[in-house]
Amino acid sequence: MLENVLSVKFNDGVFILLDSPPPTPDSLVDPLVNANKENEFQVLPSSGAVCSLYQVFLVRKTKGSDTGQLYAMKVLKKATLKVRDRVRSKMERDILAEVNHPFIVKLHYAFQTEGKLYLILDFLRGGDLFSRLSKEVMFTEEDVKFYLAELALALDHLHGLGIIYRDLKPEK
Repeated sequence: MLENVLSVKFNDGVFILLDSPPPTPDSLVDPLVNANKENEFQVLPSSGAVCSLYQVFLVRKTKGSDTGQLYAMKVLKKATLKVRDRVRSKMERDILAEVNHPFIVKLHYAFQTEGKLYLILDFLRGGDLFSRLSKEVMFTEEDVKFYLAELALALDHLHGLGIIYRDLKPEK
């Protein structure tokens, strides 16, 4: 039964079980993407995350019904992505577009230009758990119970969709 199931790792450690091969590089172009959306976001000064594959910026929406809304903009440079990373990024985008849960970051927009891929996600004030733990050194028992409950509910939701998150750590 499991011989036809593939396990594919994502950039952020998300694994999904597939019963068909991942998309080919030719299928990465999304016909619904609007490259002009890049001009709808104003990058704000912040100390965003930087990784070898992507950067994250705080942005404000400047056009549309959600004008003024703050988002996190994850930017991936196509030139630095290997084919494998492009496939993973496309799959990450597809999963985030499908998942809807209060304890999982929401994808609001996804688009690309000739040189970059963009994911516009919820902006979460306070940053990641690792940053908060670094500042506070130790959480109270009540805080730990709260975070573990949120985490358990989010993982249960993902597992119910057949998605396995295997790279769980405070900075994610």
